[in-house]
Amino acid sequence: MENTLDDVQQLPPVIFSPGKSFRYWSAIRKMHQTSMPGMLCAIRTLSDEDIFHFTHLIIPEERLPSIQFMESLSKTSKNDSDSESVTVLRACLLVYTVTRGHIVPRDLQLEAALASISGRDSVVIVGIGWGKTLCMVILLLLRPNAISVTISPLKRLQIMQVCAGNCCQLSHTS
Repeated sequence: MENTLDDVQQLPPVIFSPGKSFRYWSAIRKMHQTSMPGMLCAIRTLSDEDIFHFTHLIIPEERLPSIQFMESLSKTSKNDSDSESVTVLRACLLVYTVTRGHIVPRDLQLEAALASISGRDSVVIVGIGWGKTLCMVILLLLRPNAISVTISPLKRLQIMQVCAGNCCQLSHTS
């Protein structure tokens, strides 16, 4: 299903109004699942300034990435330091929206996603329940037309990952 400009224009106008985060969540919770791709498209096309503004307006401050993590982005970035910060905040807003306010990615999940986005291979070896699937979902939310290869030895985990992609309306092949 391809998103069009009409999908974005049909979004409720209160969604990205300053000072209206309650209305944002009222609109999101009432939004039909078929409207979610248009909403995600709108978040992906927000300007850098708007991403900073709306992320801090909508997501509670204590749930945003740590200050130390955000500062480390500008220290380690070889390119434009703001681009990694914007990518991190955009990912947080996308995940927070898709999960209807339940999940905000943790620093290490964002770091794993940033490694892949910057073209580096990465291996994430952590315990059960850490949120490895979210690392992959972040990539697909940020770049829905990109191809991502995930190798998983467990059939049940593969099924869960496909279900996670389906709820975000991301295309896949099994």
